[in-house]
Amino acid sequence: MTPVDQTADSSAAAADESPLVVEQVSFPPEPVSAARARKVLLEVLTRTGRTDWADTAELALSEVVTNAVLHARTTFEVTIEVFEHHLMVQVRDGSPALPEQREYEAPATTGRGMALVAALSRACGVHHLGSDGKVVWFCVDDAVQLPTDVLAAWDIDTDDEQLPLAPDSATGSVHLRQIPADRQAPRLDLV
Repeated sequence: MTPVDQTADSSAAAADESPLVVEQVSFPPEPVSAARARKVLLEVLTRTGRTDWADTAELALSEVVTNAVLHARTTFEVTIEVFEHHLMVQVRDGSPALPEQREYEAPATTGRGMALVAALSRACGVHHLGSDGKVVWFCVDDAVQLPTDVLAAWDIDTDDEQLPLAPDSATGSVHLRQIPADRQAPRLDLV
């Protein structure tokens, strides 16, 4: 198990640009916090006229917040910065433990969140703050959006029979068509 790559720099994503809007909100480590964080994000994007980034950003934020709730188990702060040409989202929690990329069997229901964030975002990374915790961040821009009809991004092959089937059930492989193959995690098999 190795920590997620920390070499990317969130300050490089902002370059010399000043944000149009900055919103910071703290949340308790509770499952409902993911929905509340998405609501704040959508309100900010609506206020700035950038709802075209909403689907992608909400999905990535859900993954990062879920990690904070499940693994950090501390109060966490979400910082949303809207720039003219991109969105920067940071989630700071109090746990010094860094996200780790793990290998899971195909039917596992966990362990793919940060790979999904990487596939959805222009850039992402982790700033380790030592005993003060960490900041997990990602950027979204026009180049890395989900299509307007999010369901159109899923390619479902129902003919795949890689997993044993229970009677009267079906299985299929799913992958995102709109995300370049070099940015996708391995195909996920669903039962």
